[in-house]
Amino acid sequence: MKALISVSDKRGVVEFARSLNEMGWEIIATGGTMKMLLDSGLEVTGISEITGFPEICGGRVKTLHPKVHGALLGRRDLESDMQQLAENGIGLIDLVCVNLYPFEATVAKPDVTLADAIENIDIGGPSMLRSAAKNCKSVTVVCEPEDYDNILAEIRENGNTTEETRLRLSAKAYTHTALYDSHIAEYMRRQAGLNEKMFLAFDKVQDLRYGENPHQAAKFYRTEKEYSYSVATARQLQGKELSYNNIQDANAALEIVSEFSEPFCVGLKHMNPCGAAVGADVLDAWTRAYEADKVSIYGGIVAFITSQGVLNSTKTSVRNELFSQANLVSAIRLPNNLFTDNAGTEVGSDLIVLQKNLSKKEMSQDERLMTVIQTDTKTALTDNAYF
Repeated sequence: MKALISVSDKRGVVEFARSLNEMGWEIIATGGTMKMLLDSGLEVTGISEITGFPEICGGRVKTLHPKVHGALLGRRDLESDMQQLAENGIGLIDLVCVNLYPFEATVAKPDVTLADAIENIDIGGPSMLRSAAKNCKSVTVVCEPEDYDNILAEIRENGNTTEETRLRLSAKAYTHTALYDSHIAEYMRRQAGLNEKMFLAFDKVQDLRYGENPHQAAKFYRTEKEYSYSVATARQLQGKELSYNNIQDANAALEIVSEFSEPFCVGLKHMNPCGAAVGADVLDAWTRAYEADKVSIYGGIVAFITSQGVLNSTKTSVRNELFSQANLVSAIRLPNNLFTDNAGTEVGSDLIVLQKNLSKKEMSQDERLMTVIQTDTKTALTDNAYF
């Protein structure tokens, strides 16, 4: 079995190649990847040994060769394909591990030139990914380091990946190349002065219970790029699944409170603010916002922003005041390291607390009381992280 490895993102690639090598796989590599693997003590076959042709044009041409693409595209179950490969001295390649030149990161640099951008347009990489993905019945294609462990586990157990896994990885590879080409197309059109063309790519987060109204279906998608103050990049830690209106209102609330630094509270219902107020502290801001419209705010979203430490001193008062109106509040915004863990260390930032939907009796029995969403996923709340 042979694996061809050529990566720009080198996270975990040495361990991946070493594990394959230990299971008897021959490793073929190109350029910088080959050097890295050799320096790590692995036995590696250079791509030029396979093609019989040196890398040319400053490395622009190294894998665009029949001995690479024939090895990937040859159909193992078609005798004529196998005969043609044998007649031309082409051996099979069973796994391709490729990720692409960092074009998007390159053009994001403020001083990037057109020449720099063009040099970071990968040609051979997408070609290998597409060839391997097309022949997923026989060839494993991997473009994300996050898949290495699962692939290795399957090979250890079965001697190869399963056809189901290869199909899934094929779909991921085509997605990878499609997004890559969309970034190139957008940039080059801007440079050429052509009319802007928008390419939309969203990942589905979840199917929602219903849309804005109960008879409507809805799904929640988010972009690949992460934004601050967005429910799309939040992580729900507890509570029931969010609805369409929960997401819309909570996200709008986040955008509003992001404009303030002093203690501030806003209440929303169906994207419309019902009351908003700056206060001496969180409780004062909440009281002022609530008094603005006690009727419309019912069942809506309430969001706070507070300076560090303010909430800890008033958390019981805020909790009691909020929950004195049964089933009133759906969401609360609590940023700036408001909570401490059992050791007294401050944890958590950019928090949203959502949807209590509990009776007064249930409230008295559960001090956490609400769903918690954390937009900073690098930190985690402990059981005592509540207010």
